[in-house]
Amino acid sequence: MLTNKVAQFKEHDTLSPSLNIELDSPECLKEGLGFLLNRYLENQSRMIAKKIVIQLEKLLQHSDCIGFPNERCIYYRLLKHWQAKCL
Repeated sequence: MLTNKVAQFKEHDTLSPSLNIELDSPECLKEGLGFLLNRYLENQSRMIAKKIVIQLEKLLQHSDCIGFPNERCIYYRLLKHWQAKCL
């Protein structure tokens, strides 16, 4: 019976391509960054700081963020700040 439940979960575990695109949108990445920053304010841990670095790197690498130099500059400066916190 347990294997049936695991098999059912695995069937629904994969995301549709359209959902993957939405999860990688700049808006979702920004919301995730905001969530991580709030978590860091509650619990200042190196693990959360590293996740913030990863989120900022994803934002900087996103193709939709290339055309916004002001945002890129802000994200780049934030990335350097959070990378320093991870040392």
